Amino acid sequence: MEASGIEVVGEAADADGAISLARQERPDICLMDVAVPGASGIDAAIRVRAAASGTRVVMLAARLDEKLVVAALDAGACGYLLKDSSGDQIVDAIHAVAGG
Repeated sequence: MEASGIEVVGEAADADGAISLARQERPDICLMDVAVPGASGIDAAIRVRAAASGTRVVMLAARLDEKLVVAALDAGACGYLLKDSSGDQIVDAIHAVAGG
């Protein structure tokens, strides 16, 4: 990731860890699994955005599900990627979201 101009500032194993890390690091982008342990990814995304107001959230999911996409966008997510996306697709999405 760093070769593509992206600095990874942390990784969390569960929702509470992600929220705490977002509050501490205030990242530009947070990649959030919709199935994060400890809470729904949608709820965790809302809490990350509340903890670090400038952080943009991109959801990661195992499958494309229209209801999850709508819920993610309603929660303030800026993007939705499938977990089987290529590294280049993930990098491109991060750059797109970072650019507004």
